[in-house]
This record gives sequence, structure tokens and C-alpha cells, in this order.
Amino acid sequence: MTQERQAVSDAIVQIQSAEGGYVWAFGGTVCAFLGREVALLEPDRPRAHGLMDDGEAFAFPDGFAERVRGVSANVWAVEAGERICFPLPRWIEDVLTWGGRWSGEFQPERRQVGSGVDIRSRSGNRIAPDAFPGLVIGTAGFGDDTGEVIGVHLAALADFDLGVRRGREGDYALEAEGPEGGKTPVLYLAYSDRGLNGLRVAFQDAYRVQFSEIYKHHRPVQLNTWEGVYFDHDVDRLSDMARAGAALGAEHFVLDDGWFGRRSDDTRGLGDWEPRASVYPNGLGPLIDTVEDAGMSFGLWIEPEMVSRDSALFEAHPDWIWGEEDQPLGRGQYGLDLRIPDCWEYVYNAAMGALDGLRVESFKWDCNRDLISAPPKIAQYASDLMASINTLGFPTLPIEACASGGGRLSRGYADVAYRYWLSDAHDPDIKLPMLREASLFFPGLVLGTHVGGAVSQLTGRRAAIETRAAAAMLGHMGLELDPTGLSEREAEVLSEAISIWKANRDWMQEGHLLALPHRDPGITALGVFSPDRRRALIVALQCDTPRDSVPAPLRIAHLTGVVRVKAVCLDPHLKRFAKAQPDWLETGLTMDTEHLRCVGLQLPVLQAGRCIAIDISPTDPDTNS
Repeated sequence: MTQERQAVSDAIVQIQSAEGGYVWAFGGTVCAFLGREVALLEPDRPRAHGLMDDGEAFAFPDGFAERVRGVSANVWAVEAGERICFPLPRWIEDVLTWGGRWSGEFQPERRQVGSGVDIRSRSGNRIAPDAFPGLVIGTAGFGDDTGEVIGVHLAALADFDLGVRRGREGDYALEAEGPEGGKTPVLYLAYSDRGLNGLRVAFQDAYRVQFSEIYKHHRPVQLNTWEGVYFDHDVDRLSDMARAGAALGAEHFVLDDGWFGRRSDDTRGLGDWEPRASVYPNGLGPLIDTVEDAGMSFGLWIEPEMVSRDSALFEAHPDWIWGEEDQPLGRGQYGLDLRIPDCWEYVYNAAMGALDGLRVESFKWDCNRDLISAPPKIAQYASDLMASINTLGFPTLPIEACASGGGRLSRGYADVAYRYWLSDAHDPDIKLPMLREASLFFPGLVLGTHVGGAVSQLTGRRAAIETRAAAAMLGHMGLELDPTGLSEREAEVLSEAISIWKANRDWMQEGHLLALPHRDPGITALGVFSPDRRRALIVALQCDTPRDSVPAPLRIAHLTGVVRVKAVCLDPHLKRFAKAQPDWLETGLTMDTEHLRCVGLQLPVLQAGRCIAIDISPTDPDTNS
């Protein structure tokens, strides 16, 4: 080796992700992801391992290596601090990002990397669906199981810029920056040579490793009251809902918005964290007694960093808001300036009072408006508030992160939140594709997926109970409806689905939520696979009109051994819709997983909006997953 090449080699830093994982090798303008057995500088400088030519425009900044650490297999973290900018391998061609809106979160946007900067930006002092703080870059045409890909997630609480820059010489760089005047958050980077599912495994395992204490919390089936009653609270009705939910198998009852102060609609009452006297003259105690007598624990919705113009708190302390009193309002509410010590103390004591006096065992933490002109650290103050409740008062308190639906989906909240609300949309053909996209960065069981009513309150469309139940079984399952209004058939299916979910949740909590590609683009198929790859729970949903009269088999990789395959929560409509359907729907079958991988499982003929849920278990009953 010449002295010049020796100098280049010496300048390269190699950081192991974890035992058995890849090495991220970088230095100057060299960027590669290498297995232990691969020499970094072979004479031919193999492009397959991402080595860049010398002399490109972008270079790693001084001291960069000191900010990088391996988190788990094939995942690294670049610590928070100054603006992040570093070279990328030259084999990248495509970029995948996510935009969206309220009830339309995680909409994928895929394209070739063009010249200049391809950037995602967010302002408004919170994360929101229009710009998820993450992206995937990779080889042309990468898929769920094919291609080299790099996943990037910026653990932002609020404003950020995240993008890929292409230089004049065809070189690439990743750029990330936090809010103006603040630190750039921690950036997580993952590598896979097995497509997007490789990233899913890497990021989901890293989440479990890094946030193990909060992740391992028990995950009860949740009944949330929002779409059951909205603001029309009534103790007798809510008590009936609790008893009916418990009979179905629900374990945790969350009293959503509308329980406090003047809160008869969404324009008033925020900040007055005392039970609404006109509805709860004896406080929340009688309702909590009913919930606990039914065998469930009790949780409460809060939006602590906000105050309504029409509230006792604002009337007493108009000086606690950020900005001017005549600013444009969203939902009639201001943001509280939590930098003011008395304001912080008031909100903290109100939350702690609910926990101490009301037997509250979880908070659903919401945020329903942008804070456009607020100070850049306002989101950090709100997160610190909830963290202090966790660490100083109730260290095991489960907190669900929510913001106008899925607006708090970020690892930035992972130290506080044990679960994230994915979306206010419960239509299965909207929710299941969202779950597929979110699973690139989060384990399925931290994503709240609830069964909504027969008629969607978002779209007005009707979905079968079998489809609604199945679509909720791959995340953290819950109910978003009034269970007292269910038909006998709906109650039977929901009870079965909840029982199946409970029976599988322990191994699902350690498993991987993976996508299963199908030749029909109208079919969305996902499954949770156990760590030992002997079990799986799979849902295949026909989102759009079928492309073929008879669907192609669903090829199922990621399994090993001989397994038993059976349909669960079977929709009786499937037999009425087609004269001939696969026999295994009724009888189940035993298959070698090599057959499932190479040939696949014949799917039934499905109408748009119908699905099949598939339980796969080892033939050996003594197998532990």
C-alpha cells in the first residue's frame, strides 16, 4: 500500500453498530457500510460497499466520529448538537419521505434524488403529519425485501430541516438541523442490504434496546371514549360503556376530552383541570369506581401546554400565554408560556393532583394547534413537564403521545411516551397502510390502533367488523367506539379479536412488524413475526378493487420450520362473495415455511374493503417464541 493510500486508510473511522451488525466506516469523503469480514480499502475500491471517490465536495466535519455511537445491530446515533452534515454513499438514487395531513398521516412520497437539495421542513413548534422527520434513501427500485437502503430519523420535538443534497459531481450529503437557536436533535441512522424490511428489523430492535424500561410496560387493551361520546359526557352512559367494554375484554378505560372545566366543546375550558361540575357533580370518583369494579384501570386525556380564551385560567392569568392576546387562534386556544415559573408550577400541580387524588393510571397527552410564533424551546418545555411527572412523581406512569392525531410520532418523545396515537382515522384502508409506513421506524406495539365504529366518522364509509378488528390487531389494540351499541355479531367478533391479541401480545411485543409485498398493488399485507420466526399474525386487506379475478398467492418470508396456518375472525361474507374459496379458510393447514416463502399462501377472493387475518403457529406446541 502506498503512503497516500495508507494515509487515507488511517483517516477512516469504523464504528460497529452491535455484535453481528454492520460497521459504519467514514472519514473525509468516504462513507460505507461494511460487514466485519469485508476489508475497507481493497485495491479496486468496490462500489458495492459504498466507497466514494476521493476529492468530493462534501467531507465529514472535524470531531464527527466523537458524536457517533452504535445503538444496536445496524443502527447508529449521531448525538445532538450542532447542525449535522455528512457525505453519503454514491450508490443512492431514490428517496422516500412522508407527508400528509390530519387523519391522513404517513403518506409516502417516493422519487429520484434530483440536483440541489431535497428537503423536508417543519415549523410550528410541534411535529405534524405534513412532514415526518425521517427519510429513506437507497438504490434504484428498492423494495420491502430488496435493495440497499439507509434509513434516517431525526428525533425532533418540533421545528426541523432534514434533507439530501446532491452536488455537482454526483456526490450526496445528508443535512439535518433543529429549531433556530436550538440544538439539532439526535439523528438515528440505519442500514440494510435487504430492503425496507431490513430497516424495520433494525429500527424496531433499536427502539426496544434504547427505550427498554418504558417499552416493556404492560400494554392493556384500551377503550377510549372520544368517538363514543365526544363532548356529550354523561356518567351513566360512560359507566355503561365501561361495563360493556370490560365484557369484550378491554382492560384500560381512557376518559378523553370533555371531562373538565367549561369543556362542552373544543373552544373552551382548557387549563381548568377540575372535573366538569355540570356532568360530574361528585367528581370523577364514582365513574372511576365503576371502571375499577369492571376490572379496568382508568386513564385521562390532557392538553397541559394550552389554555382556552374561554377559561377561568386565562381570565385569571392572561399574562401566562405566549404572544399577544389578539393573535390568530386555533380552536380558541393559546399556548401557555411554560418558561414562567408560576405557570409551570400550576400545570404541574394540576397534573399531579389528578394522579394523586383521582386514581389516574395513564395520561393521553394531546396538542391541537401549531404555535407558529412561539419561542423555539416551547415544545421542549412541554416535554420536560411530562418527563418531570414521570421521573419525579410517577416513574411508571404510561403516557400516550398525541397531537391532532399522529402529530407526535418521533423518537424525541420516546423517553416520555410508552405509546403513540397513530391517527384519528380508523378506516382500515387508511390505517393499515399508515401502519406499514410507521413500522419503518417504530415497533408495532407502540402504535395505538383502535377499532372504530361501523360507519367511519371521518369518511362516512361502512366497514365490516371483521375488517375493523383485524386492522387493529397488529399494533397496540384498542376500541374507539361506544360498545353498548354493538350488535351481537360485532360483540362476538370483537371479543374473539381481543382474546387473540391478548394471547399473542407478549411475543408480539418482542417481534417485528414487517410488510409483505403482493403483485396486486391494491392489497396491503402486514404481519408481526416472532423473534424466533416460528409465529406470525398477518392481515391482508384488499384496499382497492382487485386487479385479478383470482388473487395471486401471498408469499410469506421471515418464517422457519413447519407451521400451522389458520384464518381467524373469518368474515362470513367471503363465502357468499365467491363460490369457491381456499379450503384452508375452514380447515387450516400445515405447511413447511419454505413453501410459504417460495410459492405462497393462496388468498381468498376479496372485495375492496374486506380482509383476511391469518394466525401462524409452530406445529410443536412446546416451542417457545
